Amino acid sequence: MQSAASQELEVSLIESSCAYGLIVLNTEAYGGISDYLHFQANALVDLGLKVTMVGPIEGPRRNDSRYQFVALWNKPRKFRVRLIQKIAFVCNLLRNMRGFAAFLRQRPERFVLFGAYLEYVAPIWAGQFRKLRERGWKFATVIHDPVRDFVVGPQWWHRKSITAGYSFVDSGFVHGRVEEVKDANGVRLVSVPFGQFPFPAANHTRDHIRQTLGIPIDAKVVLAFGHLRDGKNLDLLIKAIATFPEVHLIIAGQEQSDGQKPADYYRAVAKELGIYDRCHFEIRYIHSSEIGNFFEAADINALTYSGIFRSASAALAAAAYFRKPSLASSGDGPLKNVIEKYALGIWVEPDDVNTIRAGIQQLLEFVNCCDWERYSSENSWSRNARIVANTMGLIK
Repeated sequence: MQSAASQELEVSLIESSCAYGLIVLNTEAYGGISDYLHFQANALVDLGLKVTMVGPIEGPRRNDSRYQFVALWNKPRKFRVRLIQKIAFVCNLLRNMRGFAAFLRQRPERFVLFGAYLEYVAPIWAGQFRKLRERGWKFATVIHDPVRDFVVGPQWWHRKSITAGYSFVDSGFVHGRVEEVKDANGVRLVSVPFGQFPFPAANHTRDHIRQTLGIPIDAKVVLAFGHLRDGKNLDLLIKAIATFPEVHLIIAGQEQSDGQKPADYYRAVAKELGIYDRCHFEIRYIHSSEIGNFFEAADINALTYSGIFRSASAALAAAAYFRKPSLASSGDGPLKNVIEKYALGIWVEPDDVNTIRAGIQQLLEFVNCCDWERYSSENSWSRNARIVANTMGLIK
């Protein structure tokens, strides 16, 4: 049964110009962005909105989704030759964007939320969305990474792509302070909280999980959770942990796309340092039902991002949900701000094994004074959804 507040919001929806709800584009089958959009979409439904998510054809289906899901987004084929792989990526992206635009033209909805800002080859595909905007569609996007340091092609093309990617967008949702974002090409920027990920609790005891992983019961355990990416500095983390004989490391997650260091690289680093027996690799897709077990086994959550990382972190949201303090590094941005604002752990200067080592030492002596309750109340999905819906004009 709906609450009175939900019924009131639904009336507001019907009376507003948006009688048909919201379409959300999710291009990721796995990972933090996919999880983010799932919980955000559920919260938008809880406000009384009709939400349809367009997502990957391949990938898991979520049993707890309260929105409609349409499988439309294709993954590119894999090729061994790097140039062919890049061409395949571009061709696949253009096909997907054409297909998504065609899907929108067939639907009654006029409000569209891109789950992540896209600018790759945007000068080629953005025009069809500008035409939709001229015909009455309203577009918004979640901007997980507002400072786009990653450059594809020459600088002039990168700037042109950034401008094209924003050219049809009315509003952008960021997770940091709006004034930190220097260039949004005329898009209205709004700050929203990065909600906590409510994963299932551990289904085994801490001792049982550690025994299964081959970790001593009395060891200190650092967890590096999520996709393996070069920007997470896992090699520096392994080198820092070598200093602490009582510390074990769990690296849990899938290998990232081509061009990133594979798990075998990090295994080789651990072997070279003579600490392979203290590094535990779970290189696979971690189902949501298992995530709680890894955090239950851990004492510290590691988020040792490089200085070019200026986004929020899904792994931080998960660690906060399980109330595990984090060792974090990054560029200036939401991750640093949230760690410091709520005392969710220790933030250290990025890309330096010595600062990581010092951070581990601090956390081994850490008296838990994390402001979990305030973080939870100020970073809820309901608050996120209400801001998004208000900004887009979905509710009054």
